[in-house]
Amino acid sequence: MKKVLVIMLAVLMLTFSAVCAQETDTVQEINWEDIATAAEETIQAGSFYKVSDLGIMMWVPDALHETELTDEDIDNGYISYMTTEDGDAVVAVILADAGVESLEAWMDTLSGYDDITKLENGLINGLKAVTYFEPEKDTMSVDFATVDGSILEFTFWPMSNEGFSQIASIMSASIQPYEE
Repeated sequence: MKKVLVIMLAVLMLTFSAVCAQETDTVQEINWEDIATAAEETIQAGSFYKVSDLGIMMWVPDALHETELTDEDIDNGYISYMTTEDGDAVVAVILADAGVESLEAWMDTLSGYDDITKLENGLINGLKAVTYFEPEKDTMSVDFATVDGSILEFTFWPMSNEGFSQIASIMSASIQPYEE
């Protein structure tokens, strides 16, 4: 039963909005409170992680550990890089000036790349988001616009690993604002 619920979560993440292409403003929402109950057993093996000082947090499984960033990583916009001890799974968090004025403009930019698939928009815990896959890189990314016009991107690898793919879906659904 738990696996079915997690698969349903993954399907929800991949189909943010069945009606976004229509002429309405209706967008399907994903809310952590709806997911947490279904994934309760899984989420007990992790905790919430505050992403820098951006007012965003995400549930992270205990198996992922933050690695030290190099100066080059920081110059390239990385604010967090988490991996398993064996390096078989990675979550990278990047804050970048994408040169766009809105999340919609960012989505338009992404739609011009041939290697991006399943490009969709929606709401995750009340935050406007864009999700997409890069099959050649075996990644899924979830992007948010910040108030200063930057893009906050969460990238998950490898999405071909069914177990990690399910965990990545839970992590994505957990991204939410927090207040100190």
